[in-house]
Amino acid sequence: MTHSEANKLSVGEPVLHHGFTVGRVEKTSYDYENRLAKYQLFIFAPYDSLVFERTQFWLESGIDVKLNASGFNVKVGSLETVLTGGVAFDVPENIEAGTQMKTSMQEFKLFEDYTDVVEHKYSDFLHFVMLFEESVRGLRAGAPVEYRGVRIGTVETVPLPLPIAGDGILSKRIPVLIRIEVERVSEVLRQTNLKQFKERLEYQIAQGLRGTLKTGNLVTGALFVDLDFYKDVGEGKIEEFLGYEVIPVIAGGFAQIQRQISEFLDKVNGLPLEDTINSLNGTLRAAQSTLNSADKVAQDLEAILADPQTKEIPAELNQSLEQLQTTLAGFDANSPMYQQLQSAIAELEQVMQQLEPVLKKVNEKPNALVFGDDGKPDPIPTRGDK
Repeated sequence: MTHSEANKLSVGEPVLHHGFTVGRVEKTSYDYENRLAKYQLFIFAPYDSLVFERTQFWLESGIDVKLNASGFNVKVGSLETVLTGGVAFDVPENIEAGTQMKTSMQEFKLFEDYTDVVEHKYSDFLHFVMLFEESVRGLRAGAPVEYRGVRIGTVETVPLPLPIAGDGILSKRIPVLIRIEVERVSEVLRQTNLKQFKERLEYQIAQGLRGTLKTGNLVTGALFVDLDFYKDVGEGKIEEFLGYEVIPVIAGGFAQIQRQISEFLDKVNGLPLEDTINSLNGTLRAAQSTLNSADKVAQDLEAILADPQTKEIPAELNQSLEQLQTTLAGFDANSPMYQQLQSAIAELEQVMQQLEPVLKKVNEKPNALVFGDDGKPDPIPTRGDK
C-alpha cells in the first residue's frame, strides 16, 4: 500500500474483509524517491483470492467521526480496530471487480476511509472550474456536486490558485475546481465517450445550465454545488480559466436573498419620497384644520345646549303639545262641542233645503220679492189709436 503520510499503519495490525481478520501488516517503509510511505500486507490463504484488479484498500481507525454537508456521522468498528486500527479492502459497489490478482507484491493506493474510496472509485471524469462572486465559506474539498438532488461529481479544490494581480478577468471571483464523474451519470460511459459527454454538457450550458452554492446542513453550514436549468439567464458561453472550461454560475441561497434585498432598497431609494412626504404633510395639515373646525363646531353646539333658554325649549314644546292635545280632544266624536257642531250643520242643511225653492224663483224672476208671484204674466203695453 502507498500513502502520502507515514505512521498510518503499524506492523501486526489486522487486515479486514467485511469485518473479518484475513491478514496482517508485515512491514512499513518509506520510498524516498517518490516521497511515499509504503505498507506491506500479508493476506492469509484462501482469502488472497478476494483481491481483484479493482479492489480498494482503506484505513480502519475503529472510530470514524465525520461532519459534512450530509450531517454528523459516527462509525465504530471492532474492539481490536478501536484499540490498534487496521486496514480493510473490498471492491466498491457498482464497480466491476476485474481480474483476480494471482501474483504477489501488487501495489495499491491506501485511502483514508471508505468514503474516500467511494469518492475516488470513478476513474472517468471531467474537470471544470466554477467562478463564484459570493463567499465560499463552508464549501470544502469532497463536497458533492449534484443535479436536482442526484450526485454527479465532487468538489476537488477550494480554491484554485487565484490569478495574479492584473490578470484581470477573475480578480473578484473565487475559482473552485470540480469534477463531473461520468460513471455516476451513466455506468456504460467510458473514456471513449468523454468527448461526446463534454459536448453534450456544453450544449446544456447554452440552454441555461448553471451552478450555484446551496446549504447542505444548516447546523454545520456546509455547502455543496448544485447544477440546474434556470430561465432568463441568457445564453451561456464557454470560457477557460487555467486550462479548465468554466461552468457559469448564479448567486444562490443567502447571497441571492441579499441581492434581492439590495435591489429592493435601491428601488425604494429611487422613489420620490420627498415629494410624497411633502404631499402627505399637506394632507395632514388640511386634516388638522378640518378637525379644528369640527372641534369649534362641537364647542359652539355644546355652548348652545348649555344655554338655559335652550334647556327651556323642551318644556315649552311639551306645554304646546299638551294644549294642542286638549284642543284636539274637543273635537272628539263623543265631545259636546262635536255634537253641537253636528246639530248646527243639520239645521243649516234644513234651512238650505227650505230656501232652495225661493232661491230658484229668485233666480227665474229677480223682482218676485218686490211684486210677488201671482202666477200671471206681466201685462204687455199696446199701441193706442190715433
